[in-house]
Amino acid sequence: PTAAPLDDMQSAEEKMSKWLKVAVFAALLMGAGYYFGRTCGQIGQAYELILAPSGELLTLLLWFLLALGAVLVSAGLIAALLRLEQPEEAVRFLQRLWQEMGLEEPGVQFGRLLIQLNLWPQAEEVLREVAGKHTSPRTLSEWALALTMLQRYEEACQSLENAVDVEPTFDRAWRGLAHCYDRLGRFEEGLKAADRALALDDRHYRNWQAKGDVLLSLGRYQQAMEAARQGINLIDWQDEEARPVLYELLRQEFQALLGMGRVEEALEHLEESRHRFPTEERFPHSEVSLLTHLGRYEDALQVLDEARRAGIPDRSNLAPLRYE
Repeated sequence: PTAAPLDDMQSAEEKMSKWLKVAVFAALLMGAGYYFGRTCGQIGQAYELILAPSGELLTLLLWFLLALGAVLVSAGLIAALLRLEQPEEAVRFLQRLWQEMGLEEPGVQFGRLLIQLNLWPQAEEVLREVAGKHTSPRTLSEWALALTMLQRYEEACQSLENAVDVEPTFDRAWRGLAHCYDRLGRFEEGLKAADRALALDDRHYRNWQAKGDVLLSLGRYQQAMEAARQGINLIDWQDEEARPVLYELLRQEFQALLGMGRVEEALEHLEESRHRFPTEERFPHSEVSLLTHLGRYEDALQVLDEARRAGIPDRSNLAPLRYE
């Protein structure tokens, strides 16, 4: 008899706790943003200190770094909050922060969340507004990301070209340009952009991914495989955040082997990748498609059965392949 009232009380406490966290984090971010803005204003008013270094300048720079740190910590807390809340609540929360404060970080995080939720038109609208209000290589690149999701590559190129005009050493914009040029069939320009990104940072695996995609489009399979392997060697395979890029680099390696006619090696590569990452469906999908193309239907069915036993649900992109 007392179970239902206790459940109601727990639910009410959970709701109260949730909204208390929202209120605390919102207040913290707003306070940090206000503090950061005031400090930046002081720097703007005292710009002449830069020409006459003194103890005042050191103090001002210290306050600036503290303010910046507060904003970054607050942004990290917001990210933690998003992992705890429902997506709809997270969207409303970040939307309110962006609309009421107009700061860059909430705007970028809001747009990023919309991309993550596949709400690409809304993300493009938000990130266009952010880039217009806080124009920088970063915000221009974020806007370009949303444009590429909508396959508006010409506009994305323009935004990224503006980004590298502002900051030629921003490797993220160069690799974004490589991707867009590749999609537009401007392969040589894409290769040059990828090489620019690598010249700036050859330790970033995404830059190798950008080059690998362009080389595949050019049919330069040996070089594409080498680029993919360079990127793979830079990734910690236990790093969950890098895992999607690792999957793409492994896909590039497979396509390069296939392009060179090394079919059995390509199949062995997929088999190894599938066993290493048993719940990632792209590897059995590619393996089954290739085995089917080769007329090896029993082998293809065996791969599908193993994928199902590994935990890939029946209602996945693998399902239609069984009927082929």
